Amino acid sequence: MTAQLRPATVRRYVPSRAIADRPGAEDVTAALWCACHGGQQGIAHHLLRRGGDVTWSAATG
Repeated sequence: MTAQLRPATVRRYVPSRAIADRPGAEDVTAALWCACHGGQQGIAHHLLRRGGDVTWSAATG
């Protein structure tokens, strides 16, 4: 059983207006892929709003 992450929990650690230590586009996209792969729909939506690229495909297939 996997733990369900809530968007509010993620926002607490990744605030929308965070300036220092803002993750780069590649990090956000990788996190988006992981959220989608893990069925974390709320987190995926949050990461999309933060600039995650849905057209990205892994080099491994």
